[in-house]
Amino acid sequence: MKAFDNTLPPFCLHLMNQQEGKAARVPFLFLPLGVAAGKGPQGRGALCWALGGRALCCFAFPPSLASFLQAHSMAGEEGGSSGSSPAAEPSPGAAGGAAGGEGGGGGSSGYDGKCVFCRISHGEEGGTELLPCEHEDLVCFRDIRPGAPHHYLVVPKNHIGNCKTLKSEHIPLVERMMAAGKAILQRNKFTDLNDIRMGFHWPPFCSIAHLHLHVLAPASQLGFLSRMIYRINSYWFITAEQLMERLTSESATS
Repeated sequence: MKAFDNTLPPFCLHLMNQQEGKAARVPFLFLPLGVAAGKGPQGRGALCWALGGRALCCFAFPPSLASFLQAHSMAGEEGGSSGSSPAAEPSPGAAGGAAGGEGGGGGSSGYDGKCVFCRISHGEEGGTELLPCEHEDLVCFRDIRPGAPHHYLVVPKNHIGNCKTLKSEHIPLVERMMAAGKAILQRNKFTDLNDIRMGFHWPPFCSIAHLHLHVLAPASQLGFLSRMIYRINSYWFITAEQLMERLTSESATS
């Protein structure tokens, strides 16, 4: 593994297989600090440092470390690249069930026993405390890796794919998720709703293939890494308000 095309964004680099001499397009996982990680040729891991959208260096490492980085990143598994940023794509509904490598189809498909969020929402994961939620079709709980003093997840009980699969008929669901997020903050004594960040990771940068809203506060106290992971107007994160605008626009044109 050696040279790569440094004109590409860091989440989708061309790596060269030294043995075969063939360029291979490798889906990468976004990590903070401009680091991209993924599986290179022949299952090896690859780690690339990037600055300003240009790759600086690359080296291989054991698959076990690759798996560790994948498990601790905020990205989806190998399944294709995002293609463009959330703000650049015309409509999430156009992607349908093909959105993201682990996104699944849009709409409700009930319960998936392999999905950790399905198990949590049905009380099958004893290590996760379900917080009070006034909406019967939603659950709320704390993020296992909080990016802010207050960091909660709002999740539908029914298995629904990532945010890119949503259509205009899901507008009420997103509205309820936003309302539940604000309510859980207020219930935990955080009242400055102008200093919060709510949003979704855009496929393929989804860690779990079940729709979930990140609710973080205060947004003004996000650390450097959290500002990267939950960055507004990025390739990998879309705010709840931006998603609502997209769904509303789709509704108006349909």
